[in-house]
Formats: sequence, C-alpha cells, structure tokens
Amino acid sequence: MKMYRRVLEVIALGTGHLCALLMAVLSVVVFLGVFSRYLLNNPWQWTEEGARIAFLWVVFLGASVGVRRGLHFRFTLLLDNLRPAWRGPLELFANLWVIFFAAIMTVKGLSFALLNFAQLTPTLVIPWGWVYMAVPFSGTLMILYALEHLRDLAGSGRDAAPTNLVSGREEAPA
Repeated sequence: MKMYRRVLEVIALGTGHLCALLMAVLSVVVFLGVFSRYLLNNPWQWTEEGARIAFLWVVFLGASVGVRRGLHFRFTLLLDNLRPAWRGPLELFANLWVIFFAAIMTVKGLSFALLNFAQLTPTLVIPWGWVYMAVPFSGTLMILYALEHLRDLAGSGRDAAPTNLVSGREEAPA
C-alpha cells in the first residue's frame, strides 16, 4: 500500500501545482480584462470566459486537494470535541459520504461533459466538454483520497484524515 500512497502523493502534488498555476492564469486574465475594459475602453471578450473556466477548474481541483488534506467535508469542531471512541465511526461515516457524493459527481459529471464536447465556447472556441471535465476529474480524485483515509482509519483506528498527508505540510501547533 505504500505504492498507492506514493502515487497519491505525486497526484496531489501535481494537482496542487496545477491549482497554483491556474490561480496565476486567473489573476493575469482578470487583470487583462480590467486593463482592456477600463484603460483601453475596448474590452477583450475572451478574458471573462477564460477567467470563468480557470476559476471552475481551480474550485474543483481545490476541493479534491481539500479532501486529500482532510480540510473539506469534516465537522472539525464536532470531531475535536468528541471522545476518541466516537471519532472513528464519525470519520468512517464522513468518508463514506464523500465517496458517495464524489461518485455521483464523477458519473453525472462525465455524462454531462461527454454530451457537451460538440458545443464550443463562444470566444475561446474550445469544447465545453473540456471545461466540464473538471467535475468528474475532481470527483475521481476525491474518491481516491477518501479511500486512502478509510485505509488509514482501518489501519490505525484513529482519525482517517490527517491534515499533513501532503509532503511539506504540517499541522499548525494549537
């Protein structure tokens, strides 16, 4: 199982870097949109569409990174105040719920994306299917990460979603 964890670490690192790159692209595109609209008085139409597409991918990829780090879909206030005997079952329930929700995202998102490959975005002229592929891609990553948390929970009997799963990330001292 160390190989599975290592593969997920590489995927998570790549996803985090892709999110950072898309945030940079989003910032530049929004800046160019503001520049063209207010300084040139001639707005570039592609900037709004490009910003929306980059934002959509950042949101969904960021959500999967959040699942990996144990930052999403958890009731930390409730979990931190529970007795350890209750923490495990609640973590199990939360991770099963994430898998259920992410499976729906993956199946329905893929279906929707495949239906929209024939349609093109108005200004960038790329298939809408590539835009919508963020949903099933993110859902698949969420499933993989939640399965990792379940494996950790079964192996340790403790919290299934530590926040320091990604290399170089440590929990902040309390």
